[in-house]
Order: sequence, then C-alpha cells, then structure tokens
Amino acid sequence: MQSIFKVPADYGCLALVDPKSYQAFVGEDWAIRGLKGHLLEQAARERVFAWGCAYGNHRVAIEFLTSDRFPDIEAPACLQVIATAGHFILTDYDALANSAQYEDESLIDQGSSHLIEAPAGRYACRVVRFDEETAEVDFLVQLAPIEPDRAIGPVQIPWSDIP
Repeated sequence: MQSIFKVPADYGCLALVDPKSYQAFVGEDWAIRGLKGHLLEQAARERVFAWGCAYGNHRVAIEFLTSDRFPDIEAPACLQVIATAGHFILTDYDALANSAQYEDESLIDQGSSHLIEAPAGRYACRVVRFDEETAEVDFLVQLAPIEPDRAIGPVQIPWSDIP
C-alpha cells in the first residue's frame, strides 16, 4: 500500500517523526548546528529519521512493506524508527524549527505536517530519492517491521546540507 503526500520545503530537510517520543523543543536561542545535533541525537533514540531536500514542493510516497519484502536495509538512507502511539508525522524543516524554538508548538499543528497511521512498533525505514523530473514522486519512504534488537544503518541525515 502506498500513499502520496505533498510536503513543501523552504530549506533543509524532511522527516518522519514519532510524535509521542520525539522531544521537539531545543531552546529559544538554538542555532542550525544545534538543531542538526538534536535531530541526530533523536535519530539515535529511534524517534526521527530526517533526510535532506532542496527547496520546493516535494511529493513523498509512504509505503508499508512486510518484513520479508524489505529491500536492501544496508542502503545509505536507511535507519530504524519507532511508532509508539500508532502513527508517524511526515514533516518539514520549518515545522521542526518552529517546534524546536517554541515549547508550545506541536509538530502535528503545523500546516505542512501529515499524520501517517502505522501499527505501534519498530520499523526499518528506507528513503529513496528520485532526481528525474519524470518520476512520480521525489522521495519514496519504505517502512517494514523489524525485531527489537536489530540495528540498521548509521545515524545520519542523508543528502543534507545543514551545517
């Protein structure tokens, strides 16, 4: 099953976030380097998977796979993420930045965020980027359930130019 979402991006990245466990607030005076460090720290805790993108309106496809269909989990844009409350949020840099700066800002309340229903559990997450203008989508996000003790990929923000 595949769902396609439009997500605008003025700068930086898109992200798949577990809204229940993700600690969004960084501080009122954070810097870009601080936000990148925060995203990497939260990714290490399996709360977010962020990936870089250019300016524009991106078409992002979300596809849930069975664990036996999950391709190439050693791909460079692959990490594990947990859905603790039965859903993820697909969001952009602006929403991440607003919630990092203002403690009362919620990711789901941001206009560019999309709620993605998913059974509670731990997932392998792979993002595929398509650069061709003829591609149906700009990014394909594939999710498959994985065992609690399985580690996947290095903690990074692929394709990111965030310093």
